[in-house]
Amino acid sequence: MNATPERRPQFTKEPLDHRTLVMTVDGSATAGKRLIAERLAERYDLAVLDTGSSIRALALLAIEQRIVSTDATNIVDVPPDFIEKAMQLFDTMPEKLRIVPPREGQRMARQLVGERDMRGELLTYGKQKAIENLSAIIAASPKMREKFYALWRDAVPSLGGVVVFGRRTGVDLFPQAPVKVYLFASPEASAAYRVAHDPTSSLT
Repeated sequence: MNATPERRPQFTKEPLDHRTLVMTVDGSATAGKRLIAERLAERYDLAVLDTGSSIRALALLAIEQRIVSTDATNIVDVPPDFIEKAMQLFDTMPEKLRIVPPREGQRMARQLVGERDMRGELLTYGKQKAIENLSAIIAASPKMREKFYALWRDAVPSLGGVVVFGRRTGVDLFPQAPVKVYLFASPEASAAYRVAHDPTSSLT
C-alpha cells in the first residue's frame, strides 16, 4: 500500500517595497538599538527615525518653559500636574515638533521645532541627566505616548522606507511591521545603566 505523500504548506514570497518598508528595532537600554538601526538603514537604503529624540526634545522644551525646576545638571522638582502641562505644551506651542526627511547623504530623520534642529541641540545640551530623567517620566505616560505615536505614524509616509528604533516600536507603534528586531542587553550592562541613572542603585 502506497503512503499518501505529505502535503507541505505553500508560501508565497512577496518582495518588500523599500519605498514603504517599515522596520522596527526594539530592546532594553544599552542593547544597541541605534547602532543596529543605522546598519540596517545603510544595508537596505532606508531612513532612520529615532523615537527617543522626539521625547527628549519635549523634555528640553519643558525645561526651557520652566515647567520643571533644574539645577546645573539634573531636575530638582517636577510638579504633580507635569504630564498635563507637557501635553498642553505639545499641543499649543506655536511651532510644532516636526519630523522631516534626512538631509541628502544622511540617514537620520530630522526633528525640528520651527528651524531648530532638536537632535543637534540635544547632543550639545549641558543638562543631559535632566533630559534623560525627564524623558523617562514623559515616556511612562500612556497619554503622552499616544500623542507621540500619532506624530511618528504620520511622519513615516514622508520618510519613505524607514527603520524606526525605540522602546515598544514593534509592539505598540508598528505591530504590523514586516521586519522586527528585538535586542537584549547583558545583565552587567543593564545594571551599570541603572547605577548611572539612579543614584540609589548599586551594582551589588
